[in-house]
Amino acid sequence: MLQSEPTGGTFRPFAQSATNETTLTGFDSLFASDNDGNPATPTAAIGLTGSGPSRITPPPTVPLSAKFVCWPQAVGAPIGYYQTDPSIDVSTTASGCTGPSGNDSAVAYLFASGQSKVSASLFTIAPDATSLKVAPPRLVSPSLSATLTDTVYNHPVPGRTVSFSANGNTLCTAVTDANGVAACGGTAEGLAAALGYSGSFGGNAVWAATTGHS
Repeated sequence: MLQSEPTGGTFRPFAQSATNETTLTGFDSLFASDNDGNPATPTAAIGLTGSGPSRITPPPTVPLSAKFVCWPQAVGAPIGYYQTDPSIDVSTTASGCTGPSGNDSAVAYLFASGQSKVSASLFTIAPDATSLKVAPPRLVSPSLSATLTDTVYNHPVPGRTVSFSANGNTLCTAVTDANGVAACGGTAEGLAAALGYSGSFGGNAVWAATTGHS
């Protein structure tokens, strides 16, 4: 998926991103996030320069455009002549963008002719801070649960694995739902956690690791 940012913008993991071919102009920077079939749960994102960001050295050359394309179709087109088609899905599991290596999207930059030197860069993002609120244990299933939240946006984080442990032993693991809640375990796990237990999220390139205790 691809996200265009204004000046000073940063990657917004819960904002809408482009999944179809598109042509972009006049942007400060772009963020490409991994294609895992679910735009709400990216695990990685990388920045691409446009007119900025200003912290990049050397300053990037401003492109005429950047095109989010189906690479198997665009790779053979003459430079600057490929026309994007907004109806072509290049980023979801339903994508019909196929070639010898399977589905493959790309960002194609176009710079003005006659330039003797062009500067463009990739850059990393800082993961958003998170918190994990662990609920008291229960003796019915699910006995253990916790809520994972992106504290930058105060938004639940879905699709991430949370591990629960007590006394140094892993009790169970679960994936957060749309509300950021991970829940698992039965009576045995509830009894093992009766004197206290912990939940942990290992983090990734988008969300920082965090732990919580009950």
